[in-house]
Amino acid sequence: MSAARGRKDYESSGDTEVRTESVEQGESSVDPKRQLAAASVTRLTVNIGPSTAEALRMVADNEGVTVTEALRRLVSYGELLYRAVKVDGKDVLFREGKETQQVLIA
Repeated sequence: MSAARGRKDYESSGDTEVRTESVEQGESSVDPKRQLAAASVTRLTVNIGPSTAEALRMVADNEGVTVTEALRRLVSYGELLYRAVKVDGKDVLFREGKETQQVLIA
């Protein structure tokens, strides 16, 4: 087993605290691929409300993945929308039949 050293960062926004920990792996006899993967991991501890937890469970169940993978996917989807709307100034639209709705991010 290798010893892990971490750097912790704390951010606070209202009553929500987010803690991230970058993990660095020491020398070991662990498989180099696993060691590389572990070195690129950031652990995140965050408090979420019931609706967010339910959204994660729903995606995990529907996609047949872990809650952690569901979180990764939802963050990626959110980042895609955020970048399109807030950074690139694009319009994002949902169309269903003749009805069209624009995605707005406050």
